[in-house]
Amino acid sequence: MRKNALVVAFCLLVLPASAQDKAEFQKIADHFVEAYAKGDLNAVLKLYAEDASILPPQAPMAKGQSSIAGFWKDEAQRAELKQVTVVDVQQLGNDRAHVIFTTVGRTKGQSPQEFQGKGTALVQKAGNEWKMLVHVWNRNDRGP
Repeated sequence: MRKNALVVAFCLLVLPASAQDKAEFQKIADHFVEAYAKGDLNAVLKLYAEDASILPPQAPMAKGQSSIAGFWKDEAQRAELKQVTVVDVQQLGNDRAHVIFTTVGRTKGQSPQEFQGKGTALVQKAGNEWKMLVHVWNRNDRGP
């Protein structure tokens, strides 16, 4: 009986934390989409660690703030990001987490096309803020 009570207590402590984590990371994802839509490159870069790496689809890896800035500046000319939805968050200790997300966007140009994708980010707590260390994503189609 006592063992069951401990299991129930553990579940009550862990489950809300997972939902809370997911909500916290969804706010960060929403901030990313908003900053990107406004062309606020500084706000986008603040979400990355100084030595972060991104591995975008059909593009070379970018490492560090200046390379990541260059990628997002160019990407803003090609596509708009409409939505990022956090699907899952796995805590990796007190200061790291693995985030899985989906995306919806639209290409720019004469024949804009909507696209969907998915990705993952390894994040680390820096003070009171989460920073992306590694950000990887791809599209669900084979579009341009």
